[in-house]
Amino acid sequence: MEKWKKGNIAIAAFFAALLVVSLASAAGAAASAQAQPGCSVFPGLSLGEEKITVIAGRLSSVSITVAGAQDASCGSVQYGVDFTNGYDGKSFVLALNGLQERNLFMLAPGASKSFEGLIGVPPGIEPGNYTIQVTAYLETDHWKQVSKTLQVQVKPAVGSDTVWKTSLNIGWNLVPYAEGIGVYGCDEIITGYRYSPTTGEYTQMDRFGARFSPAPFEPNAKNERFGGMFVFSTTRCSMESRVAPETLANAKVSLFGGQLLSITPEWNGKEAGAIAKECASQSGTQASQVQMRKWDAKNQEWITPAQSTLLSNGEVWKILPTGACELELG
Repeated sequence: MEKWKKGNIAIAAFFAALLVVSLASAAGAAASAQAQPGCSVFPGLSLGEEKITVIAGRLSSVSITVAGAQDASCGSVQYGVDFTNGYDGKSFVLALNGLQERNLFMLAPGASKSFEGLIGVPPGIEPGNYTIQVTAYLETDHWKQVSKTLQVQVKPAVGSDTVWKTSLNIGWNLVPYAEGIGVYGCDEIITGYRYSPTTGEYTQMDRFGARFSPAPFEPNAKNERFGGMFVFSTTRCSMESRVAPETLANAKVSLFGGQLLSITPEWNGKEAGAIAKECASQSGTQASQVQMRKWDAKNQEWITPAQSTLLSNGEVWKILPTGACELELG
């Protein structure tokens, strides 16, 4: 038995050493290839637009495309691309959609890859003309980098925008949400959770710059794109959004199954019972059978307010009708 163990240990050690040598050879070959003059080159970089106009408090985007410029003999090469803090970059909330980490990727010779650059314009920014910078580079030689600038004209906030501002307590908080809007403040919060009546579970929402979107592995049901969202805060801070009128125009939400509902100006100042009556009329039941709850962030618990409670723009309620209920938001 002892000889068998020693023999197997020796064999395992041999193959482990062989694997290390093979990996080292492969890495050396790759490094050698990229060291060739035609391999260590500047990548190609282009932007979908040279100038954009955005209203303060909203969110915009630009297409960013990187192309592999190395010789065909070099094979795939690793590049990187992102916004920089150069020029006026620090005045905005900049990110690449779907990426919370450093953006590195492989490109074959002549191949290209595009990204959606998200440009968040904080509500308090001064109107005017700004410049932001995007830089693409060769990962093995950061001196091989190329940059493009984007001109951003910021216009003053408009009174027709819906303003949602929520002061967060330490712990779990409910904040209003509509797909595609910019969310500003509480920058340390990079994950949220939106309840999905479709699956009966909470959907993870990842924050990319100023935008929350379903995590890559999560579904995105159409009727859930105007629900509220749970976020966990370790400090007292405020989150703010500006919602363009067209975002809420003709927007509808299905409340069956416990949808989290962001209260819009359409329902501001009305009694909570108005929603209960609307849902009851659609399902042929009594308004008293429609359950309506609010999250008490201070005490970290659900409460059941009276149906005479007045609704306020930017609040989030949990509505549980006994049947299907579709509510118009704008």
